[in-house]
Amino acid sequence: MAKIEHDVAITHSDRMYYPRDHITKLDVIEYYRVVASRLLAQIQKRPIVMQRFPEGIDGKSFYHKRVPPYFPAWIERIKIPLKDRTRATMGGLIINSVEDLIYVVNQGCLVLHGWLSQKGSLNKPDKIVFDLDPGARVPFGQVKTVALALKTELIACGLEPYVMVTGSRGVHVIVCIQPDKTFESMHAFAYNCAQAVEEKLPELITLSVRKKERDRRVFIDYLRNSYGQTSVVPYSLRARDGAPVAMPVSWQELDEVTSADFFTMKKAIKRILDGIDPWADAHMLVV
Repeated sequence: MAKIEHDVAITHSDRMYYPRDHITKLDVIEYYRVVASRLLAQIQKRPIVMQRFPEGIDGKSFYHKRVPPYFPAWIERIKIPLKDRTRATMGGLIINSVEDLIYVVNQGCLVLHGWLSQKGSLNKPDKIVFDLDPGARVPFGQVKTVALALKTELIACGLEPYVMVTGSRGVHVIVCIQPDKTFESMHAFAYNCAQAVEEKLPELITLSVRKKERDRRVFIDYLRNSYGQTSVVPYSLRARDGAPVAMPVSWQELDEVTSADFFTMKKAIKRILDGIDPWADAHMLVV
């Protein structure tokens, strides 16, 4: 068991975070304790953007890119250069331990979003993320078809893609890379891959951000492969009824998953306690 370095006092433990599912703030904290080892392996060294819901999913929410001044000194800050002002920086959040994680969750952070690069090489991504975002009338089966087509394209490029259902509406296809290339070059690569798949399945896919062109198509969002952009981290809860989770799955499992929010908090806990870890050999861990 990891040594506890800092005590975190839990406040408002009985507050209903998911009222229609009767899930309290304490339930959420206990969930993050269960998934902590896997989640921390994915986010260590990455700046984290907090999506906070202090009153639960029905209350006011906001994103926090900067570490608030009242956070304790033992929470790590990192100076992040702002893209549009070369000398300006902001204090970004790094989560290193279970205590760090529980502290931010106790502060109302329900959803965690992570950078695609790590401290020490913020300008050099170590993964590429394709966010498959379905239009309003797109069945989930179509999303899976697009994911498999993208998988084929990436394998043809000599890469090994992994897949995660987001807990919201779509799927993320993820590739790990060495952090030795710029965001600009990886953005261009992601666009070229997405375009190649769109050309093969034009009736199923769009690269247009215009909503009217996405109604019956899957938007392959390659745009997040840019400096300062984030994606939801594996095992993060989502702020939706049912308490769904962003869950890594194997490509074989994807065939059986019926929706992006298939894995609820309760299913995720059972899955982890059963030792199911499709990314165990995926070279997705921070080293």
